[in-house]
Formats: sequence, C-alpha cells, structure tokens
Amino acid sequence: MLYLLENNEDTEAEIRDAAATMQRDVAMFEQMLGETICEMEGQRVFEMIKSLRQLEAKGERANLKKILETLSDDDMNLVTSASGYYSTLANVVEDHHHIRRWRMRRIRQRRIW
Repeated sequence: MLYLLENNEDTEAEIRDAAATMQRDVAMFEQMLGETICEMEGQRVFEMIKSLRQLEAKGERANLKKILETLSDDDMNLVTSASGYYSTLANVVEDHHHIRRWRMRRIRQRRIW
C-alpha cells in the first residue's frame, strides 16, 4: 500500500487532520482491546499488559526485560497475543485511513476534470 502514501496533492492541514483522525481511531481500538482483555482474562492481566506497554512507551527497556523474564508461560502468551492484536488493529486502521485519503484525492481529481 505504499503507493497510497504519496501526498503530492494533500495540504499540510489535510495531512495533520488525517494523522489526528488515525490516532483517535487507534486509541479507540486500543481501548476496545483493553476492555476485551479485561473481560476475557481479568483485571490482573489487563493491568499487567497496561504496565508493560507503559514501560515500553517510556523506553524503559531494562525494567521491561526484568518483568518479562519473570512472567509465567501463560502470562507471556497473553502478553504476546495482546501485542499482536494491538499491532494488527493499528495496521488495519492505518490501511483504512490511507485508502480513505486516496479515495478523497480521486474524488477531487474528478471534479477538476
């Protein structure tokens, strides 16, 4: 989908708006995933994954590594699955937004002709 990333015709404001919309959508899906994890696996697992994500976001790799080394196999599987689901959802949102921007460009081009 790299061909959809060309922004020759998008203004800076359109690019900023699209990025903000995409970030809101990713946050919404992240929240939904968190609620699902909490429902399916419980508050303990949700809090564990949340704290691991926060450590990763802060770049605290040493602390992250220490915690990951102490996890049971079952907890490690849950963390790994949650990370995979999050990445998949973020990619789906990103693809959707690139397609939406591409379609809007196509609509603008038709009006010009």
